[in-house]
Amino acid sequence: MRLQRQTTCSQCQGRGEVIPVADQCTKCKGQKVVREEKILTVEIEAGMKWGQAISFFGESDQAPDCMTGDVVFVLKPKQDDKNANYERKEDDLFLKQDINFVDALTGATICIKTIIGEDLYLTYPDPINPNEILCLQGKGMPVHGKVETWGDLYIQFNVTFPDKITDEQKKAIKESFKVTEMKQIPTKTFPLQKMKPKQQEKYHRSDDNDDDERQGGVQCSQQ
Repeated sequence: MRLQRQTTCSQCQGRGEVIPVADQCTKCKGQKVVREEKILTVEIEAGMKWGQAISFFGESDQAPDCMTGDVVFVLKPKQDDKNANYERKEDDLFLKQDINFVDALTGATICIKTIIGEDLYLTYPDPINPNEILCLQGKGMPVHGKVETWGDLYIQFNVTFPDKITDEQKKAIKESFKVTEMKQIPTKTFPLQKMKPKQQEKYHRSDDNDDDERQGGVQCSQQ
């Protein structure tokens, strides 16, 4: 029985030619390429966006009889970035900020850390509703290619309430806002309670189902 097997030549490595040892380069040993290290300096300009590419023409690995490609760097945020609490959308920045209910009710001066680590003091004299979004112009990301031009900073406030307040505090609040008490107290009342973990899970599952139904509803016609 005769067997035939096809394999790559161990001398020419499938290239179809062999350079005699006497004629081989002392650096590449007949491989026609030399492995060496090269430092590329990547200049990131202010305001460049995530996903934007920086290319170095003809700087990829070279191979005989092949066109050399490019080295391409794609910008993306670091996973362990200390500014991970900021969200970037185009040239604007979005931040979620906790605020206690007293400051939310009376207005306050708050301090936040900017993306460059500076303290930024913000004031708002009027009441702030839960999840309300306020804007600060010119404190977002720099606009790429435009000198001294910046996006905006949007802050969404999460109002935190205390678990309990005293009767004296309740009385003071009602007197301050002149809240009218019920003239006649009902004979039977039903106390509310906070949801238990299973009730929270059931509530959120029901809310997700409602969102799915709304998304699958009738769509607006287009002209």
